Amino acid sequence: MDSVAGNVKWAVTPDGIYIASDENPPSIRFYDFATQRTHKIFKADKDVEEGMPIPADGRYMLYSQIDETNANIMLVNNFR
Repeated sequence: MDSVAGNVKWAVTPDGIYIASDENPPSIRFYDFATQRTHKIFKADKDVEEGMPIPADGRYMLYSQIDETNANIMLVNNFR
């Protein structure tokens, strides 16, 4: 599992933990409490910045990306 210590790029849900990986290209991974396994959910276009709110119903995720000139808020539907 990717380390989350000292990293604010993660979100805890009732089913597991979503983690923004620092690999290249960046990705969002999910650690499943039931299986105790981590798998990749999707690749991100750019580095994921702080915070990844996920509502209780788990239907979408918000995350931010910053490039040289802009900050973008990304909405992901049906990501699981």
